[in-house]
Amino acid sequence: MEEIRKMALDRRTTIMALSILLIAVLVGLNFEKFTGKYAFKKAFREDQEPVLSKVYVSNDPSVVKMDNPTVKIGKKVYFTVEVGSEGCKRKLAIYRKAGGARQAQLELDQNCGGNKCRPDRITWADYRIPNHWEGDYCGRVWDWETQDYIKPGACFTV
Repeated sequence: MEEIRKMALDRRTTIMALSILLIAVLVGLNFEKFTGKYAFKKAFREDQEPVLSKVYVSNDPSVVKMDNPTVKIGKKVYFTVEVGSEGCKRKLAIYRKAGGARQAQLELDQNCGGNKCRPDRITWADYRIPNHWEGDYCGRVWDWETQDYIKPGACFTV
């Protein structure tokens, strides 16, 4: 009889400990909502004007922005992305300016993680121009604020 009482006591203790642990986890995961930090961050974002991502292009690694630079075959083109207030996807697409078909896709690594580049940061990438390219091309990113690609993007000539 005492053994059954001891098992029941152990079971109650285990259930009580698991209940306390579950409550602690739930409070920990929602702590920002309890303290008001979540509401403050949301209100702060709503008061600001949204900032869209911007793409800059250059044929020189020491220069961030050039207006329609000329890049020779086999040389590199350099992209700098100023990420907007909601972030952007970490892929930069290079497409033909005339037809819009995507020719290449670059991974943006700096200040990016997962599938997204963090808001209000700077990131960059470079790409070596293949032998068969000729004409006008542009680079663009998907901006989370507009839920679309930033157009026309940063353009260059091969």
